[in-house]
Amino acid sequence: MALRVCSAHRTVSTEAVLVLAGTLPIDLQAEARTETYREGSCRTEEYMAKWQMEWSQDTGKAGWTKRLIPDLRAWVDREHGECNYYLTQALSGHGCFKSYLKRFHLADDELCDYCTETDTPEHTLFACQRWTAEKREGPRGEGKGKGRPKRNCGPVSGRGKSRLVRSLTKSGSACYMLYKRANSVTMCKFATLLLSVLVSCSQSREEPVTSDSCGVLEREVSLADLNTEILHPPPLTGKWVSQRCEVRPGPEFLLRSHTFLPNGTFHLIEFHYGDESCSQPLYSLSGYGQFWPRGRSWLAPGGTDVDYALARVTVTAHNTEMAENLASRINATCPGQVRRRWRPYREHVILTQPEHWGPDNLSPLVAFNSFRKRNPLAINSLGKHKANLIPPEIMQCLSALHATFYEVQLVRVQRRPHGPPDPRPLSRRPWLELLLGDVQSSSGQSSNYRPTSFQTPLLRTDQIGGCDVCHAVSKGWERAPPQLLSQPRLPPLLAGEWTSARCESRPLGIFLSRRLLVIGHQWSATYRFFSDPKCTQATLTASVRGHFSQTPGPSRVHGAADFDFHVEGASVILLDQGLRDSLQRSGGCGTEEEWKVGVPRDVTPWHGCSPLGLLVPSVQYELARVEISPRGTPLLFLGQSDASSAPWGPRERPTAFQPPLVQCSGELPLFSHFLGSPSAISGQTSCHRKSFASLILTVLIGTMVSR
Repeated sequence: MALRVCSAHRTVSTEAVLVLAGTLPIDLQAEARTETYREGSCRTEEYMAKWQMEWSQDTGKAGWTKRLIPDLRAWVDREHGECNYYLTQALSGHGCFKSYLKRFHLADDELCDYCTETDTPEHTLFACQRWTAEKREGPRGEGKGKGRPKRNCGPVSGRGKSRLVRSLTKSGSACYMLYKRANSVTMCKFATLLLSVLVSCSQSREEPVTSDSCGVLEREVSLADLNTEILHPPPLTGKWVSQRCEVRPGPEFLLRSHTFLPNGTFHLIEFHYGDESCSQPLYSLSGYGQFWPRGRSWLAPGGTDVDYALARVTVTAHNTEMAENLASRINATCPGQVRRRWRPYREHVILTQPEHWGPDNLSPLVAFNSFRKRNPLAINSLGKHKANLIPPEIMQCLSALHATFYEVQLVRVQRRPHGPPDPRPLSRRPWLELLLGDVQSSSGQSSNYRPTSFQTPLLRTDQIGGCDVCHAVSKGWERAPPQLLSQPRLPPLLAGEWTSARCESRPLGIFLSRRLLVIGHQWSATYRFFSDPKCTQATLTASVRGHFSQTPGPSRVHGAADFDFHVEGASVILLDQGLRDSLQRSGGCGTEEEWKVGVPRDVTPWHGCSPLGLLVPSVQYELARVEISPRGTPLLFLGQSDASSAPWGPRERPTAFQPPLVQCSGELPLFSHFLGSPSAISGQTSCHRKSFASLILTVLIGTMVSR
């Protein structure tokens, strides 16, 4: 029972574990209860004195604990230092100390991992320089400021306590140190295991193993795209939430929670964050208004054009610094708009209609030309508020907060079967997805911008089984934003073969799928372009190749790395007769040879094909990040430039990402092999995961160094 109370190892002596648990020995408990039964009370101090006498005897056991806790009365009557797994290790000496582990043949020697001294409890807790910061700061900065406990060793006056015990219990520094120490030991063991896999694989295999898993995955994705049902008119009613932390140009990290009501009104919430994991909330934007579907879009096949009117926009800061920052940003573009000091966790109105807004009496304040033409009476019905249509300067106030609600001008609702990068669903029923229009970072053109492609899809909340992020976002609101778990920053190891997880959308109604192969410092990519949202009507296939190098220094986007992809060769296959005729009339990419449909042509000798945007040689200034999907699949995110930006340069690298590429074969196997997930690719042995083991080993070593 005492072992459970203080979470001690079974090797801790009985007398030590009883003291740590504050439990009187069983023989003294029997005497005390007998006396209580006979006389109605017991002499507690007498039994404490007997326990103290037994504890003071030299029995050859619990020597370290007796040094730390010489006075049992002071220990039992303490008001701090509840024993847990880590504190018990510090007080008993039985735990992640090499002098202890060597006794049970769990360590090769007794030397400290950070110096040349013997790794004893006394050395780790009080002498080793590796843990100086932890002893000084404590967990999460505990012990700073008023009432900071002293951590010096030696006796003190008062109730017989020692500063030694107080430094281990009241400050919590021992728990913090041993928590980090235990994690380091665990990571060392895991890294050693992976290192043995690397050695055995390098000795047993020299040639890489080829697999047709990429072809299988591409066929699965094509089948899912073909079975995707695009709904017209789009059923927008419901609440739609993000599936992952999204990145917009800037960079901006955000989560979205959009609600569309049956009466034609909407409530859009954007949670903005300061990190790529969406774990540090900065502020929340909320917009209310009305929408009117117009009909099918002719610029974005599969989409529906929508007119909308904003009635109310609010912003809520989640800390004092951000509240002041937002107020200054608004006053910079709209002088005098903010006249009082903003406070965190309060909704501050940026835009509102003159009358009280409500779902039943909403009047359109922002109307596009098409709405004015089709609904002149609605505009005239504003009466004396007719002059209160939002002027451009107010739109500039919204752009200062990156309030990009114009994304609702283009929508698409579809039923799509579950794919490889998606969270594992609880049912086989296809998810209902909402795709809103793309956004751009240029604030000067945002008020007039009309989306022609789509963002990352949102899921409806009644079909989010198996998506943990979706559940967290669905429960969030303006004053209580969702806080996701911080994800580890994986090194950008691009080696392997990657392919698109769905038919991707690009501006001006372009659809494509990608496939990337990276071997060493060489790369090759194939882009297949289509004219329909299901990627069934192919128009063009372009293949490029070259070498790449990583740019030193940090990237503007946290968790990502900058790369320079050098294009050294390119080839083109035309698959559409109309495109072939147009290209032939434009000069044929610098060659007078006749183009033929379905016949590949190497355009490297003619320095690429400028009508198609292929330049050889050239440099693509890229952004890359590697993540692990909820299914354990490695994902590769490459940069995506703004639709209205100039050609990329070293200073104009993208700050947002394209849809992820899924690792399908090569050097990065599915992480689900380590998780025991059934989604692992069959036929792969542990040796085929050599580079992924290197990836995890690199992460572990980096984490241990940072600790």
